[in-house]
Amino acid sequence: MTGWLMVALIGMCCAIWFRGSIISAQPPAANGAMTSAAGTSSSSRGQSSLMSGQHWPDEAICSAGVHTYFYMKLPPEYVRQQSQWFSFRSELGQIYNCSVGNGRISLNWVNRDGATMQSNSATFTIANDVLTVSDALQEETFDLSSSPWRLLSQRYTDPG
Repeated sequence: MTGWLMVALIGMCCAIWFRGSIISAQPPAANGAMTSAAGTSSSSRGQSSLMSGQHWPDEAICSAGVHTYFYMKLPPEYVRQQSQWFSFRSELGQIYNCSVGNGRISLNWVNRDGATMQSNSATFTIANDVLTVSDALQEETFDLSSSPWRLLSQRYTDPG
């Protein structure tokens, strides 16, 4: 039993390393527009880029995407919107920027070393108003029954 736990632990470490290898570091200036203060237009906040009949606003998709990608326990706190980008704060105070389109969730953030990181590996689908967010290591489903959403299920995936 202990041997299998060690194998599982080593596998998770390899998966996390693999995930880190698909994230590319960018120079800090690449995120200058998002780090400056920006106002939010209440008329444009959360407009959906989805086809009619689907009720998930971009802001809620981004919130769920940030939650899934960064393995958060609580929903991230909405901070502001600038153009098509939404900013969220984690419970630890980290700021994550998100934009959605064409079934992809684009993310950028500043790491502990001050480098701007980015990823476009998370995807989303919506069926019967249930949002499914997937990345290389996990898949989570959400509904809009509470604000900003409610986590329905979480499943870890095998990257291999």
